Amino acid sequence: MKVRKNVSIACAVALSAVFCCNAALAYGPIALNPTWEEWDPANLGTGVQTLSGESATGYTTSISGTVGETGEIPQAYQTFSPLNLSRVGDKVEFSFDIQFNAELGAINLDTDFRAGISSTANNSGAVFGYDAGGSAGGSSVRLRYDSNGITFNGDNGGAFDVNNINHSLNASGTINGGGGTPAGDVLGESTTETHSFVLSLERVAGGLVGSSSWTSDAPGAVPVVNAYPSPYDDSFGTNLPTGWTNTIDMIQISLLEENVTTSYPASFTISNVVVSGTPVPEPSSLLLLVGSIACATVGSRRAR
Repeated sequence: MKVRKNVSIACAVALSAVFCCNAALAYGPIALNPTWEEWDPANLGTGVQTLSGESATGYTTSISGTVGETGEIPQAYQTFSPLNLSRVGDKVEFSFDIQFNAELGAINLDTDFRAGISSTANNSGAVFGYDAGGSAGGSSVRLRYDSNGITFNGDNGGAFDVNNINHSLNASGTINGGGGTPAGDVLGESTTETHSFVLSLERVAGGLVGSSSWTSDAPGAVPVVNAYPSPYDDSFGTNLPTGWTNTIDMIQISLLEENVTTSYPASFTISNVVVSGTPVPEPSSLLLLVGSIACATVGSRRAR
C-alpha cells in the first residue's frame, strides 16, 4: 500500500512538472542577451562599427567608413535557444524600433537596411530589406530567403560557421516587394522620426511564409505590409541543401554601408527589440512527458 502511495506522489510531481514545462514552452517573448554579437572583420579585424548602450532590447551603432567586400559588411546579431518552426502554425516574430542619429546621404543600392530571422542549424534564414537614405533604387521593401547560407555554402559545405558569417543578410531573389513608405521620410532621412518593424516567419502547409510590417511615428503614418505570396518550399533538397528550417535561433540587423555616399560616421539606435516564439523542448522535458504518460497508464489500470 505504501509503495502505491509513493508511486501516486511521484506521478503527481511528474504531472506538475510537465504542466510547468508546458507553460514555459508556450508561445511568447524570450529573454535576449544584454550584449550583442558583431560581425565586423574589415581592416584585418579592426572593423568599422562601434556599438554602445547595449542591452537586451537594443544598442546604438556608429559606422566609421566603408568596407572593401560585401562579406565584411558590419552587423549586430543575437543567438538564443532554438524556437520551434517545425509544425504548421509555429511562428517566430522579431520586432524593433530604429532612429537615425545622423542623416544618411544618397545610397546607390536598393534595400540597404536589412534584418534577418535565421537558423544556424541549417544555415539559412529570412531576409527583410528596406530602402534607406536618398536611395536610387526601385522597391522600398524586399522579402527574400537566403538559401545560400549565413555562412556561404561554398565555404563550409553548407554548414554554419560562427567565425565566418560572410553571407549573412546577402540573399538574392526577391520573393515579394513593394513600394512606398509609411509616411514622412524614408529611413535615414530624418533624425527625429522613429520607424517600427514587425517581422515574422511562420510554418504553413507547403513551407514558410515571411511577413513584414513597417510604420513610423510621423503624422498620418500607415503601415506598409508585405508577405510572401505563396509558401517558400524549404523541403530537403528543393531550395535548401541542408533541409527544412525547423528551428530559429538567430536575429540580425545591418546597414549595407559600403553604398552610403555621405560623410561618416553613419549612426542609428535600435530599441524595443522583442523576439517571440515557442521554445524547442529540452530532452529532460520529453522524459518528464513520457513518465507522466506512464503514470497515467498505471492509474488507469488500477481504476479498472
